[in-house]
Amino acid sequence: LAVCSIKCWNDIVNHLKPYSVEMGGLIVGKIFQSLTLKKTVVLMENIVKSVDHKSSSVSLEMGSGIWNTANCSLDDEQAVVGWYHSHPNLGAFFSGTDRMNQKANFSSSFHVGLVYDPVREELASFRGADSMQMDVNKIMWVEI
Repeated sequence: LAVCSIKCWNDIVNHLKPYSVEMGGLIVGKIFQSLTLKKTVVLMENIVKSVDHKSSSVSLEMGSGIWNTANCSLDDEQAVVGWYHSHPNLGAFFSGTDRMNQKANFSSSFHVGLVYDPVREELASFRGADSMQMDVNKIMWVEI
């Protein structure tokens, strides 16, 4: 189950919308085990924007320094819970490269990958090493 704070989502959109090239970053949050739902709940709270990157209209390569920046921003209960990036005017989907990145760097079952097309305003969401597509209509949006 994915839960995203409205602030986190607004930060993602505000980061991606101005650019005609792919942009992205990491998502920081918390992971819970819901005993009543018998599911893992991922709470997306904040983002760490990629500053050191190479990007084009069809690709993004984030510099490795983003991991240090993210790890320094974590409190005791937080972790990197996923990543986000844009596909400007290409639609929201995971490319083969996105799937390889998910498997290599976000392979835990709770890890989330978000792709947003800021031109078409489309969102797609994937989780785990196998990039299982999630129903974006089931993401819970919360004010925290």
